[in-house]
Amino acid sequence: MLADFASQSQQAGRIGNAAWSESDFNDEITSFGPERTAMSQLSKRVVTEAGKIIRGRPSLCDETIEAFRTAHAWREAHAIPMRKVRLELGLRARRIDIGSIVAGRLKRMQSIRRKMERHTVTLHQMQDIAGCRAIVGSVAEVDQLMEIYRAGASRHKVRRIYDYASSPKPSGYRSQHLVMEFQGKDEDAAFDGRLIELQVRTTLQHAWATAVEAVGLVRAEELKSGRGSTDWLRLFTLMARNWRWRKAARSPTMFLGRPISDSRSSSKLPIGLMRYARLRALIAPCCKPSPCLASGGNPT
Repeated sequence: MLADFASQSQQAGRIGNAAWSESDFNDEITSFGPERTAMSQLSKRVVTEAGKIIRGRPSLCDETIEAFRTAHAWREAHAIPMRKVRLELGLRARRIDIGSIVAGRLKRMQSIRRKMERHTVTLHQMQDIAGCRAIVGSVAEVDQLMEIYRAGASRHKVRRIYDYASSPKPSGYRSQHLVMEFQGKDEDAAFDGRLIELQVRTTLQHAWATAVEAVGLVRAEELKSGRGSTDWLRLFTLMARNWRWRKAARSPTMFLGRPISDSRSSSKLPIGLMRYARLRALIAPCCKPSPCLASGGNPT
C-alpha cells in the first residue's frame, strides 16, 4: 500500500517542497523559495480538514494526496518560527549555563498522525509540531530560565506553561513546558501565530526521558505515552522517585580525575565524552544491579 502510495505521489509532484517516500513521505525540509508565502497563508479550515483525512489509514485517492500536500506545507510553515525561537532560547540559556544544550525539531509526519489518532486535537490546534529544548545543569538554572519567559522578556508571546517539574506526570516525567506564539518581523511576520513548544529540563531529567524513549524504541512500545510493559513503566516510575532527592544537584565537574569544562572553546575533554561522563555520573547511583542480575540470573 505505502509503496503504491509513494509511487503515485512522486508522479503527482513534490509535496511541501519534499518528495514523498515510503518512510512516511519524507519529512526533510529543503528550501522555502516562492512557496514561503503560500505556506504561511493556509487557512484554519483547510488545515483542519486535511488533518481529518490523513489520520488513521486513508484510502488512496486525489483527495488524500492533496490532504498530505496541505499537511506537509503546514508542518514546514513552522520551520522558520522554530529556528527563530530556538536562536533566542539558545542565547538566553547560555547566559545562565555556558554548557547548556539547545536543540529544535519539527515533528515527523508519522508522529503527527499518531497523535491525532490518540487524541481529539486537530492538525491546526497541535501545539508541538515545532519544538525546542534547553538542557541545563540544575533545577535552579531551569527556574532562572523560566523566570525570563514568565516576565515577558521574550519577543514571542507565552500562551501556556505546563509545570511538570512541580507536578510530574504519573510516569515520573519531569520538565517545564511552554507554548509560545511566534511573533515575527518584516517578512517573517507572515508566520505570526504559529505555536512552538519549549521544553526546559535538567541533564538528569533529560537522561531519564531519553532512557524511556530508548527502551520504548527497542521494545517497539510507546512507553513515553504510558503504553507497553508494566514492568518497564514501573521501573522508570521508581527511578524518577529515587532521583527526586538529587533534583537540586548540578552535573559533575570531574571525570577520571580530569576537570570537565563547560565551555566548548576550552573543553579539556571532547564534547561527546563530556556529555557521556555527566550522564554516567548522574545515572550510576540509581542503577546498581540487583544480586540476581549480578550473578547472571534472570529477573522475575
